[in-house]
Amino acid sequence: MFEGLPGAGFEWGWSVVPWIEGRAALAQPRAERTLWGARLAAGLRALHVPATGPFPVNPVRGVPLTARDDDLVAAAGRLAVHSPALADALGALWSEGVAAPAHTGPPRWLHGDLHPGNLIVHDGGLAAIVDFGDTTAGDPAYDLGAAWIVFDEAGRDAFRAVLADAHDDAAWVRARAWAAAMAIILLTRSDDRPEYAALGAEIAAETLGDR
Repeated sequence: MFEGLPGAGFEWGWSVVPWIEGRAALAQPRAERTLWGARLAAGLRALHVPATGPFPVNPVRGVPLTARDDDLVAAAGRLAVHSPALADALGALWSEGVAAPAHTGPPRWLHGDLHPGNLIVHDGGLAAIVDFGDTTAGDPAYDLGAAWIVFDEAGRDAFRAVLADAHDDAAWVRARAWAAAMAIILLTRSDDRPEYAALGAEIAAETLGDR
C-alpha cells in the first residue's frame, strides 16, 4: 500500500491499495451471508481492542446514544410523514437503546461504517472489510449493529455466538438501536440510491422482527 499527500494539481490525499477480488455484499442475498457471519464476528473481536493511544474522533459514530437522540428523533419525524407506524416502531427501538446502560470502560477501536456495501464477498465468503474512513473508538455496540444491518436471523445467530462472551445484554440492546437508527436514516435519505433504500427496509424488518 502507498499513501500519497496532497500536492500541486491535486489537493486531496490519495493511496494505492491492493485489488480485492469480489463484489459488495449488498448484492448478495441475506440468507447467503450466514456462511460468513462467524468470520465477520471474529474480525470485530480482533478489532474491538481498547484504544490506548490517540484515535480519530468521530462526533456521530460510537458515541453514547444520548448524544444522537435529538437527531434521530428528528429523522423519525421525517419518516413519520410517510410511514407513521414504522417510524413509531423504529423509534421505540431507538428509545430502548437510549434507556439501556451506557458503555463503560475504555473506548474500543471501531470500523464505524459496517454495512453490506463495505463488505466484499468472493466465492460466497467474506473476502474483506473496506472503507475505514470513519474509523474511530468508542462503544463497540455501534459496529455490533451489523447483526441486523447485514444478517438475517440465522446469520445473526452465527455472528452473535462468536461474541457471546464479549458483550453484555445492554450492548446488544444498544446495537439493535443503532441498527434501527440506520434503517431510519436510509429510509429518509436514499431517494437517489434505491439499493440503500431497500437496505433500510430490510434492516427495519430485521430489527422489528427480532424483539
